[in-house]
Amino acid sequence: MSVCVVDDKLIDLNKSILKEDFDLSGMEAESITGVVVLNQEMQILPLISDYLTRQLSLGHLSDKTAATYGKNLSYLLAYLKTIPSLKHEQLDQAFLTVSTHQIEKYLVSLKTVQGLTPATIRNRDASYKAFFDDYLCRTFSNKDELRKDNPYEDGLLSGSVNSGLIDMCQLDELISLINNTELERERVLLQFMYDAGVRRSEVPRVTKAHIDKAYTTGSKSLIIDDKTIHVPSSYRLLYVPGSKGRKRQIKPRYTLVSLSTLTRIKQYHSTPLYKKHSRKFGEEKPAFLNAKGGRFTSSSVSKLLKRISDRALKNRHITEAISPHKLRHGFAGSFLRSHDIGHNDVDRLAALQRCLGHKDLSTTEEYTNIPYEIMGSVIDENGEDLCRYQLMERVTAQTKKAIKLGDKK
Repeated sequence: MSVCVVDDKLIDLNKSILKEDFDLSGMEAESITGVVVLNQEMQILPLISDYLTRQLSLGHLSDKTAATYGKNLSYLLAYLKTIPSLKHEQLDQAFLTVSTHQIEKYLVSLKTVQGLTPATIRNRDASYKAFFDDYLCRTFSNKDELRKDNPYEDGLLSGSVNSGLIDMCQLDELISLINNTELERERVLLQFMYDAGVRRSEVPRVTKAHIDKAYTTGSKSLIIDDKTIHVPSSYRLLYVPGSKGRKRQIKPRYTLVSLSTLTRIKQYHSTPLYKKHSRKFGEEKPAFLNAKGGRFTSSSVSKLLKRISDRALKNRHITEAISPHKLRHGFAGSFLRSHDIGHNDVDRLAALQRCLGHKDLSTTEEYTNIPYEIMGSVIDENGEDLCRYQLMERVTAQTKKAIKLGDKK
C-alpha cells in the first residue's frame, strides 16, 4: 500500500506525459491539495483518501501527519482483510462494519505479535479514533453519516501508555475526585458511574424511572445460565439501556448498584432544583441533569469528568487523570473484591460479566490478571475487606453536599 500527499502544490499538466494522449492546451496550472491512498493492487481507497483530503484541506492535519494516518489506516485495513467476515468487503468498506472487538484484537496483536511499544500503539489507536469520530460517524452537508455506530464511542481502545495493566479508579481517588466539585448533582453522578459500571454513552439513557424501579423493587437474584446468584439486600438490580450493539442498537442489561448510591440519587431527585428542570421531560426524566437543566450527552459526560479531573490534578489531590472508563474499571475491581456477592470468585466473575455487558467472558477475565493489591483494598477496624456497599456508604458520608432551595445549578 502507498500514500501520496500533495499540500498546496502547483500542478502544470502541460508539462505532463499525458500530452502524448490528450489535448491539454488551454489548461492552466492549478494549486492542488489532496491525499491518495492506494492498496496493493494500486486501487484508490476512497474512504481513507477522502477523509485525509478533507482534514488536510481544512488544516486539521499537516502533510506529514496525513501520511502517517494513511499508513496507519492501511495497516489496520490489511489486518481486517484477514478476518473471514471482512475479507470480501470491497476496497476500504470493511471500516463500515468492523466491530470494536476486532479493532481491540488488532491493537493487542501489535504488542504480542509485532512487539510495538505502548506509545506507538496508542498513536495508531488515536488515528483510528479520529477517522471514525471526524469522518465515518459524522454528517457532512446534511448527508447522513456513513456509519451509525461508532466503535470508539467510549474513547480509545488501547491500554495506558505507562502500564500494561487495566487502569482502574481506586476508592481514595474517587473521593478526591468528587471533592473537587461543590455541586451535589455532579458528585452523585460520579458516584453512580463508579458504582454502576456504566459507559459514558449509557449515562444519558438512564432515567429517573429506572432509578425508582430499582430502588423500590428490592433485592432479587441474578440468573446466569443454570446458576442463581443471590443479590444481597444492600444492592439493587438496575436496568441499563446499553450501547454496544451495531448501528447503535440498544442492548439492555442489569447491573448491581449499592442501595446507598440509589438513596443518594433519590435525595437529589427530591430537591426543588431537580424537580424544576426535569418537569419538561414528562415521564422520560433523565436521572441526571447538566448545568443548564438539560440531558447529558456522551461528550458532555467526558467534558465534565475532564474538568473535575483537571482541577483535582491541579490541586494535587490525584496523580493521574480519571476518565469515564477508569471509573468503569474501578467498578469491576471493587466488584471482584466484594466477598458478599456470590459464593466464590467464579460467581463474582460471572455476575460481573453480566453487569458490564460483556459478550465474551474472556473480556471480563482480563480483570482476574490484576493483582489484588492493585485493585485496591479498604479494610474495617477488624482488618476485614469492606464490601462494595460499605465502600459506597463511606463515599456518601465523606462527599455528600446539601442542595439549597436557591441553588440555580
